[in-house]
Amino acid sequence: MTKDYQVMSDGTYLIKAPARAIEDELDKQGVSVGQALEFFNQAEELSNSKQNAEAAEAFEKSVVISPTMSAYLNWGNVLFISGRNDDAQQSYLKGQTLAEKNQSSWFESAFLNNIGHLYFYQGNPDEAINYFNRALPLIKETVENEDVNAILLGIYLKMGGIYEHRKELDLAVECLQQALVLFKKIGGNLGIARCLNNLGLTLVAKKDYDQALNTFKEASEIFREMGYREGEAEQLGNLGSVYRDTNKNDLAIQHYSESLAVFKEIGHELGIANELGNIGYILYIKEAYESALDYFLQAEKLYLKLGVTSRALTTRKNIDNLRKKIG
Repeated sequence: MTKDYQVMSDGTYLIKAPARAIEDELDKQGVSVGQALEFFNQAEELSNSKQNAEAAEAFEKSVVISPTMSAYLNWGNVLFISGRNDDAQQSYLKGQTLAEKNQSSWFESAFLNNIGHLYFYQGNPDEAINYFNRALPLIKETVENEDVNAILLGIYLKMGGIYEHRKELDLAVECLQQALVLFKKIGGNLGIARCLNNLGLTLVAKKDYDQALNTFKEASEIFREMGYREGEAEQLGNLGSVYRDTNKNDLAIQHYSESLAVFKEIGHELGIANELGNIGYILYIKEAYESALDYFLQAEKLYLKLGVTSRALTTRKNIDNLRKKIG
């Protein structure tokens, strides 16, 4: 069976059941399609026109007449999208129980995927990871069209974020690498470049600096080819920070300066302030105190102008320390 999808406002893909799925279920149960199907179709029409409360009522009527995995799945989606998370969870779990009883891998993969996203939204990363890990092999087994890459991509990105938050960096890198493969299959350079950025930052956290450099360079080239100057400048700054962390200070200043030039060209003041501070720090390390002070003062002035108080305070501490050294 080909998977159908319902996309939430943030781009999360929920799997949904098509009308033919409930027809197959009712036929196997020996139940007349009758009102159960009528209410299901009515609910789908209401859902498509964003009348979610009315759609939920129609799905419930379909389930009362004849409990089906299709109705539980799509009912759960409507409830989830409406923010009725507890009700959505109950609908999904009842449907999942039916899927396990009927040994339906397709429906089981759908419920596991959607429940994983629901737990993620509820701020329960442990359960989200549990359900995503259970969903992945089933989704891969039941694939019948290439659009499933969007489902897998959503899972890998959320899992990567959870693992990174947990400091399970090897697992985070693995998920982001899987996501990168899918982005390249789906196409879209912006998604590829942003995924490379996230992967690079995770590699830096792992202190895998050589791989991080390669990743940021690839991202920078894609942003440059796209003409996305802000993205290019951010990657140049990332490269500078890797060189800083590996004590290659001349290369760090070179890349920070290139990033600064791009940010100035596009008038990105926060980016300008950040790179001024980064250059100031490298100059401080190189004991070029007067020059470092000049860069820090420029950065502080911009931070104060932009209302970025925390960074302004940090820069002020660097300025005070420098002035003590200079005397």
